[in-house]
Amino acid sequence: MKKNEREKLAAAKAKAKKSAEEKATKKRVLGNTGPFGFRENTLAHQFCLAISEKPQSMKEIIEAKWNTPRANYYGYVPAMVKAGTLRKTAEGKMYIVGSSADPDVKPLSAGKKKKKK
Repeated sequence: MKKNEREKLAAAKAKAKKSAEEKATKKRVLGNTGPFGFRENTLAHQFCLAISEKPQSMKEIIEAKWNTPRANYYGYVPAMVKAGTLRKTAEGKMYIVGSSADPDVKPLSAGKKKKKK
């Protein structure tokens, strides 16, 4: 091998080593976690947003516009019930505890008095 070929080979190896080190040290960003414990803009996050707005049954969730794969979320329900973030009504509708869908929480406008003009 000639001297300039050895130098090119050494430079190529150094460049490959440097890029491999950069890839190893680069952190993988997965996105922000929402208030429900799921990454934002995922179907699980959309599920939680839907039942925080109004109580819904699983049938309503499956038929929702945002649920394009028509997935059900039975896998999330037991863990969320155990954590105390999700409850079911007597009719089988689910809601997030403390949200606007929670029947035990009074709406904010209920306690406010109207101002006199």
